[in-house]
Amino acid sequence: MDELSSLKVISNIAVGYDNIDIDAATRQNIMVTNTPGVLTETTEPDQ
Repeated sequence: MDELSSLKVISNIAVGYDNIDIDAATRQNIMVTNTPGVLTETTEPDQ
């Protein structure tokens, strides 16, 4: 993040965001998003 001065958003295509340094992103005013529920359909058993 330190080397990407124009970075504004980190969008994580996953349920969680524990692989992103939220404190560092917050200090640099970078928005962090994720996609909760994105894997729900692929992980539910057929009905």
